[in-house]
Amino acid sequence: MSIKSYLEKDIGLPTKDRRDVVRAAYRAKNRSAKAFSRESLLFVGAILLAVVAFAVVSVLLSVAGIGLPRILTHAVAGGSAAAITSVVVAYQVKPYVYAELRARGYNVCPECGYLRTGLNDTAPCPECGRVIEPERQN
Repeated sequence: MSIKSYLEKDIGLPTKDRRDVVRAAYRAKNRSAKAFSRESLLFVGAILLAVVAFAVVSVLLSVAGIGLPRILTHAVAGGSAAAITSVVVAYQVKPYVYAELRARGYNVCPECGYLRTGLNDTAPCPECGRVIEPERQN
């Protein structure tokens, strides 16, 4: 599920609030990002793997006498890289979206984003089972 559909359908945020939450989440992610984190290296590796895999399939097809038009080869390789990019970025940003929603007063699970409306504060999340510790009061 995309972040937009999660915020729109599950949480029911208006458009302006959705944009604000997503922008704040990206800012928080960028502030905490390391130059070469494990996720970013896996991300680059996944894109390279997709492009190389398609190139190998393209070469094998041309050796078998089934040539693909060059524009199609480039379009599919670029499309695979774009699809992998959007999935990985959404996966990396979701925890920051959940944190931003919690900061704005929405009772969502910080692990999976389940909307906990109506649940006891100490009850485990029905979606992922995480027990949310009560916040410390000073």
